[in-house]
Amino acid sequence: DRGSIGLDENMRVIVSDAVNGGGVVQRLFWDFAGKEIALPPVKENYPGERFVEWHKREVFRGGH
Repeated sequence: DRGSIGLDENMRVIVSDAVNGGGVVQRLFWDFAGKEIALPPVKENYPGERFVEWHKREVFRGGH
């Protein structure tokens, strides 16, 4: 994702302010901003909190 998207602490999609463009970008990125991801039924299969935090800190380029 090159830092374009990430997850917040509530497992909602965040989109970098660096993402811009027309209709395709709107559909691929911004339409998902703020939406909760579909989590697996088994909690052990959820995204790891430490990885989500690492990705937000080290990969995500900031923004919404």
